[in-house]
Amino acid sequence: KMKIKPITLAGNSVAKEFSEADIPSIVHYPMKKITAHEPNEYVIIKDMIKTVALYQKFFEFFFFTSQKKGGLA
Repeated sequence: KMKIKPITLAGNSVAKEFSEADIPSIVHYPMKKITAHEPNEYVIIKDMIKTVALYQKFFEFFFFTSQKKGGLA
């Protein structure tokens, strides 16, 4: 299982608008240290692989499984 720790980041995302329109969305940053949009930003490959797995599960659940159960159209 992945540990998920919600945090608030300054930045630009449409996740709030998606949520208000009942469209599932996530904003995820895979690193413990946030280096996005800084000089020499980087991502650790191991963390990026975990992120890909998270997105895969998200898409499977919200866009494939839930359709079969009468969820999203």
